[in-house]
Amino acid sequence: MTEIFNNIRYLMLPVFMIIGIEYILIALYYFFYYRKKPSDQKKQIHIRKLFIGAVFIGYIIFVLELTIFGRGTSHYLQMNLQPFSGYIDAWKKYSLRDLQNCIFNILMFVPLGVFLPLMNSKFKKFKWLLLVVVSATLSIET
Repeated sequence: MTEIFNNIRYLMLPVFMIIGIEYILIALYYFFYYRKKPSDQKKQIHIRKLFIGAVFIGYIIFVLELTIFGRGTSHYLQMNLQPFSGYIDAWKKYSLRDLQNCIFNILMFVPLGVFLPLMNSKFKKFKWLLLVVVSATLSIET
């Protein structure tokens, strides 16, 4: 468990830096451009959506780091093309580490289901949310 938290802490540093840069860019946009526009030309921008969008981008970067860049050299040039084999192996071996990996793989996509409806009302419909989550999962797995 300690190893997992150390890896997450190591991978979160770039995410926090990127979210911080996004917040700075949002503030600069607001103070130097949006505030100076005449009120009849201003498109309504909800600051809540901007902040949720910035955290969402940080979440996407974190998932990419975990799945693509954070794998290390232990999986170099290894490919497993059997669907659900990790779950089956965890069940057969009674391995706590394999079971943890399976649970973390599932939990990794929970924030996607939370962020998308907050950002766009189109994703409050289950079919659109399911389409995006399944597409994201398939793209990472392939």
